[in-house]
Amino acid sequence: MWQGDCEMSVPYIIGFVILFVLQAVSTCVFLKVEIPRPSKKSLILKLTCSTIFLANAVLAMFCAGNYSNYTFFILVGLCFSWAGDFLLHYKTTENFFIAGVLIFLCGLGVFLTLVLSFVDIQKTAKGFWTISSVPTV
Repeated sequence: MWQGDCEMSVPYIIGFVILFVLQAVSTCVFLKVEIPRPSKKSLILKLTCSTIFLANAVLAMFCAGNYSNYTFFILVGLCFSWAGDFLLHYKTTENFFIAGVLIFLCGLGVFLTLVLSFVDIQKTAKGFWTISSVPTV
């Protein structure tokens, strides 16, 4: 369980810096290659960007030592996002578009479920809605 302190050792810092640089470079190259239209090369670069983003989340999990269900489901949501990126970029047919959007919506559902599991929404006597975080132990 996460203790609230992430001891940023040198290997983790180096890992985050490497991932940051790779993400910046691959995103710039992807944007350059994708225009005027998607291609096989832009698909590879798009998935490279998504994979680096997912690797960053895994590295953060290891750095924090947080192996909770919450962390697991964040990774599941990111995997849905990765699959959505693939389907939306692979082919521009209607079926792939619908499948990509549905996969992204599954990921969004995972994220929203996690967020809502940590908040308390109540209606006040005056009819206003209040949102407060639920204390976690």
